[in-house]
Amino acid sequence: SKEQKLETFFVPTVVLTPLKNIFSLHRKAHLSSRNYIFKENYLTLKDIVFAFGHKKRIRKIKIQKISLLGYEFSNLIIEELSNHSDIDTVIDSILIYRFIGRFRQAGKKVRLAIDWFEGQGLDKAWNMGFNNYFPDTKTIGYRASEYFPFYLSTYPIQVEREAHVIPDIMALHGKGTVFTVKEFLPNLDTIVIPSLKCQYVWEFSENKLSQSKYVVLITLPISIRYTIFVIDRLLNVCNEISIKSDTIKYLIKPHPAQSLSKIKSNLPELPDYISLTEEKSFAKLLYSTNILITEASSTCLEAIACGIPVIMMENEEGLTYDPIPSRISEHLYRKVRSQDDLMQALKDFIYSTPEYLKQQQLDSAIVREDYFEPYSDDGIDRFLDIVKK
Repeated sequence: SKEQKLETFFVPTVVLTPLKNIFSLHRKAHLSSRNYIFKENYLTLKDIVFAFGHKKRIRKIKIQKISLLGYEFSNLIIEELSNHSDIDTVIDSILIYRFIGRFRQAGKKVRLAIDWFEGQGLDKAWNMGFNNYFPDTKTIGYRASEYFPFYLSTYPIQVEREAHVIPDIMALHGKGTVFTVKEFLPNLDTIVIPSLKCQYVWEFSENKLSQSKYVVLITLPISIRYTIFVIDRLLNVCNEISIKSDTIKYLIKPHPAQSLSKIKSNLPELPDYISLTEEKSFAKLLYSTNILITEASSTCLEAIACGIPVIMMENEEGLTYDPIPSRISEHLYRKVRSQDDLMQALKDFIYSTPEYLKQQQLDSAIVREDYFEPYSDDGIDRFLDIVKK
């Protein structure tokens, strides 16, 4: 097309596509009626050499003494600069920044740039690139979840604004998230847009009346070691708890990045009332679920919004990446650390009184309203910065 102005411009910051599928997807994109842009089409050999020269350039940086509140931080800075454990992301970030510069050199114009924002190096390169090369282009950071407090990179700060590495506006999936994302930057500009990937919470309807058993869904973490720990603890609890297999069923959903066969090969033989599911859709599984047990996961908030109580297993060996905001009623969740805690939480929810269940539904409606903005045309227009006449 001869048109030089792109109405909206998206670039993914995380690629989960297997390498073997990349070439076929590339061909399909070129044949598609939609317009796709590949940064590789604009980058030069000079850009690639520059990116791979990062480690050599870093060694030339001289760090002066940095003191704060009586502590000396220069060695910590040097250690961080010398840590190349994630060098691939660093190189990709440099290439993203150089690509945006090349895109400007090619005479392109961009009305709006949207980034799936988690505050990582890729996001910073993206926003710095547009701030430097396209200063008149509006940048929006799409913050797709209510992230846990220790995921500090997702909480913008003033020094990042001064360095031009954060977007102009943060797009949030619920008004409740506005309170948390502004913790360190109170004057951050935000907009509330539809919760695109979680609209099912507004269409959710329970389908438990025809069930013969009470279903407990367990969503597993990505770590095989912690997966084995979770299932082992569950087996111990099942052996102790008074509710037996004729009334309760435990359904285990593996992490999407783990194969079912690999998990099975690391587990003992499971009793009849515990099974692993091949169903990929969390939303589908939730329709027949009475309780969710999980580690730190965004599924906690989704289940709570659907009126499904959550038991969150805290990390016994370190920090817990807690995804449940402090504003949410404790009628809807339990945080457990020990085996006894897990057993008690199961009993609390399984033996809930009708009055308690009613309060759960009332509280879950508040969570749904606060953290999952329903779809609307006006919400999409806000996201795409479209002003209708």
